[in-house]
Amino acid sequence: MKTLGSEARLRILLVLARNRGEDLTIYKIAKFSGLDRKVIRKHLGKLLAANLVHTKNYGPICVYTINSENAPVQRIIDLFNEARLLAQVPVQLHWYDIRA
Repeated sequence: MKTLGSEARLRILLVLARNRGEDLTIYKIAKFSGLDRKVIRKHLGKLLAANLVHTKNYGPICVYTINSENAPVQRIIDLFNEARLLAQVPVQLHWYDIRA
């Protein structure tokens, strides 16, 4: 529970939950969450230690996915679904993300 007590970590999990099945770089997580990359790096370490997130290395590039096989992660995803957070627009939209 202590791991989930951070808004930044919950935002990271929300981005990863919205993009299940897709490997995301820190850059993409930052784009979708609105968080600074330094903040994401700090919090990803805690999420990895809690086994809530998986990482893969492709040379110098690390990608991250939510650990959908973890029971607490399933509960978090259920909570996001109940709150209808997974179906909403991205957490932070910029003018250049909107296509006319």
